[in-house]
Amino acid sequence: MHRATRPIAIASIALVVSTALLTVAGPLTPPAGPIASTHKTLTEVEPRIPINAATTPGDADSLFKITQPGSYYLTGNITGVAARHAIEIAASDVTFDLAGFALQGVPAALNGVHVSTSVSNLELRGGHVSGFGGTGINAGGASNARIHSLGSFDNAGNGFLTSGGAVIRDCIATSNASNGFLIGPGASIRDCAARSNGDFGFNLGASSSVSGCTAQDNTLDGFDGSFSCTFIGCASYDNGGVGIDASTGSLVADCAVRLNGLDGIRVGLESLVRSNTCTSNGESGVGANIRVTGGDNRIDGNNCTRGDYGIDVDVSGNFITRNTCSGNTTANFNIAAGNVCLAVSAATTAGFSASAGGVAPGSTDPNANFSY
Repeated sequence: MHRATRPIAIASIALVVSTALLTVAGPLTPPAGPIASTHKTLTEVEPRIPINAATTPGDADSLFKITQPGSYYLTGNITGVAARHAIEIAASDVTFDLAGFALQGVPAALNGVHVSTSVSNLELRGGHVSGFGGTGINAGGASNARIHSLGSFDNAGNGFLTSGGAVIRDCIATSNASNGFLIGPGASIRDCAARSNGDFGFNLGASSSVSGCTAQDNTLDGFDGSFSCTFIGCASYDNGGVGIDASTGSLVADCAVRLNGLDGIRVGLESLVRSNTCTSNGESGVGANIRVTGGDNRIDGNNCTRGDYGIDVDVSGNFITRNTCSGNTTANFNIAAGNVCLAVSAATTAGFSASAGGVAPGSTDPNANFSY
């Protein structure tokens, strides 16, 4: 470029850049009228209601009472007092978040959380309830309750009590004087634990489903189910009664039961007991790893060892197949007349280290049961 034209080119570029900046910046004249605030209100920042005397005043039998739909939360621990519930809920469409805090009871207090009227769409979550004279969490008045991430400890009644249709996740009930979980019909319970409770670990209404749960050291049964319950992948250990007691039309599958005082698994009518591991049950008397008290059951693919009886079938009309039993002190199999069952004493093999070897167990029948 010629030296004489260079200043003109630079000036032109500067003019273009200045014009572009003005275009991007937009108008400099402010809009008409007062300038509105852009801050958020406290309700917008925390759109929930704290539990306190101003927002949820109590009454004669409650420290705090929720009477309107909404989302409520604790701002600190609450200590119970005699003859009152800590939190009473008397409205539908309520979410109550303990926010990691605790309801700390006293022996003469009533329930930790108490649903006093018939409500629906209740959610409880996120904290601990302990030491109340009644039940830790009594949601018996709530249909379709959702309860998760809660612990209920050392209460004089039940740990948890619900009515029909409850969904319960990731909860713990320990050292309550009655049941860990007293649950109404049609419930779904997952990944919960009941330990050292005075009655049953889990006392379940009809058509309830339990998966991934643990019952240990409870005074009576670990799991006690009414009609048409399912128990999938549960563990029941060292309970005073039956590990899993299932009624008519139930499914017990992929569970582990050990060292329970009576039977490991007890089943009534028309049920399927499949692929369970049962060992050393009958600690408090003559028990069986699996006991069948009714007909039309299928007992399939279980391993039963070191109990009084391996599989004890008391009545006719059952199908017992593909089970293995070993080391049971009274009998590996005790099967009443009128059942479908082939039991074979399995052959053992000399030890070997090779790509092939050993002997057949003693039968090629696909329905054979084996003692070993």
